[in-house]
Amino acid sequence: MTSKIINWGIIGAGKIATKFATDLNAVPNCNFYAIASRHIEKAETFKNQYNANVAYGSYEELVKDNTIDAIYIATPHSFHKAHSTLCLKHNKPVLCEKPFAMNLQEVEAMIQLSKETNTLLMEAM
Repeated sequence: MTSKIINWGIIGAGKIATKFATDLNAVPNCNFYAIASRHIEKAETFKNQYNANVAYGSYEELVKDNTIDAIYIATPHSFHKAHSTLCLKHNKPVLCEKPFAMNLQEVEAMIQLSKETNTLLMEAM
């Protein structure tokens, strides 16, 4: 039996993303495929340091990449709803760092969109 390799993308190239990328590189059947940052230079540096395949200078470019199977949200929590929503609208499964969102209303909106798009939404713990 052949196991599928999951190609991961990461939104945000900060401290928590470094931990996830390091751990991801040690997990069988997972490939750290792409990193996105608001600044392409930061994304390129991160890509090279953690052996990703692709670096993007915008989050929109990352979610439009059809090679990516799942996305880890590693931005400040005040952006978790916006970035999770962006992913879900492109039918990209989401693993969102904690806290999930800023308040109950944001969480409810994220869950509703996940149901509408039939796309996985999960909080990282």
